Amino acid sequence: MGKFYKNAGCGKSVIARVEAEIGKPFPVSYKDFLCQSNGGEYIVKEPDSRYILLFCCEDIPLYNKDYCVQKYLTDNIVAFASGDTGLFFDYREPGEPKIISCNFGDLDIAEVRPEAVTFEEFIKGWL
Repeated sequence: MGKFYKNAGCGKSVIARVEAEIGKPFPVSYKDFLCQSNGGEYIVKEPDSRYILLFCCEDIPLYNKDYCVQKYLTDNIVAFASGDTGLFFDYREPGEPKIISCNFGDLDIAEVRPEAVTFEEFIKGWL
């Protein structure tokens, strides 16, 4: 079993500002999560060591810029976490964005893998 180290929640105005900056609306379940914990870390040590860093909302634009996410993966993919791989919201299809993963060291659209249909499904699989 792992442990989640949560951050203090963030305000809706911060979320709205970041959504405007990235030009995409976050899923409602992700916004609810951010209000409870503005990012955080989840660590599993045994038996299968895993790690995830959920970015603070206000850091999402910077991480996407620094990793050149939109340059290599398209404007319709937004990074929100890292760990063993990068984790992204995939806005390429209408509706709520799916969760995909890809190695930050080799951002290639042909290398993305599906992780979950919704953020809620994704987070339940981790926490």
